Amino acid sequence: MRIAPPIIVTYGRSLDDARHVIEAHDLWNCEPSNVPWLGLRITNVKDLTAFALRFAEEVDFEGHIAIVPPGLIPEVEAFIRQMSMGRRVKRYDLAAVVSGTRMMRPCSRRCGG
Repeated sequence: MRIAPPIIVTYGRSLDDARHVIEAHDLWNCEPSNVPWLGLRITNVKDLTAFALRFAEEVDFEGHIAIVPPGLIPEVEAFIRQMSMGRRVKRYDLAAVVSGTRMMRPCSRRCGG
């Protein structure tokens, strides 16, 4: 299942900031998800290419950042171990916003970009 594109994306903010964005823009059918997503910064071009070839249909990409839904995290972590990419990949905890049955892109708690 492909994630629907976001209406509003806010990176580098806390979960409380995400709640404020929801209220400020009258997105009353949205709420922060209690299940964290995974952000991966993959700067090695070969690693990024291999990862994108494997997960292009299931993961969203913002440049060198892959945004991984919670249900896919174990499979992604196994792939990273299998490809020995662990030390070259930086991980971020992401907070997502739920809108009905679709997920909007997550807001990062630590990612500055």
